[in-house]
Amino acid sequence: MKIDISDQDQKRFEFDERLRPEEFPQVDEMSGKPGEGGLRVKGLLRRLPNKMFELTFKLEGPIIYPCARCLDPVEIEASYDFDDSVESENPEEFDLTPYIEDCLFINEPTKVLCSEDCKGLCANCGANLNHETCSCDDEAPIDPRMEALKSLL
Repeated sequence: MKIDISDQDQKRFEFDERLRPEEFPQVDEMSGKPGEGGLRVKGLLRRLPNKMFELTFKLEGPIIYPCARCLDPVEIEASYDFDDSVESENPEEFDLTPYIEDCLFINEPTKVLCSEDCKGLCANCGANLNHETCSCDDEAPIDPRMEALKSLL
C-alpha cells in the first residue's frame, strides 16, 4: 500500500484504504489472516524535516486466527493504532506495508480460544473433541519419563 508523496509542498497526506485479503502482508511469524472484507487502514502521514514523516493510522477489521487448542478458525475484531516517526528515502512514494506488518505483529494475541471450555484435539488420533468423541483408550500409554507424575493426579 503506497502513498504518493511527490508533491514536496504538500505537508499532510490523509489516507483511508481497504487492505484486501490478497494484499495482506505475508508475515511467517503471524498466524492471523484478514476476514473476507479485508482491513481498513485510515490515517495521516505528515512531512517533517530531513526525510522524516510522522505516521499515524488505525487498522480495523476482522482477523481470523486458529484456536490454540483445536485449530478451528476464530474471528477477532481488530482495532489497532499506530503512531511513529519514520524515515523515507524514496521522494516519490511512501510504502505503508512494513508499518502495517509491524502493527499487526505487535498486536497479535498470544493465545486465541474458540471458547473458554474448548476441549482441543485428541493427543492420540487428532480428533477435534468439540465436534466428536474419539474411540481412543482413556488409558493411553504414558511416556515412561512422565510415569512419576501420574501419582500426583
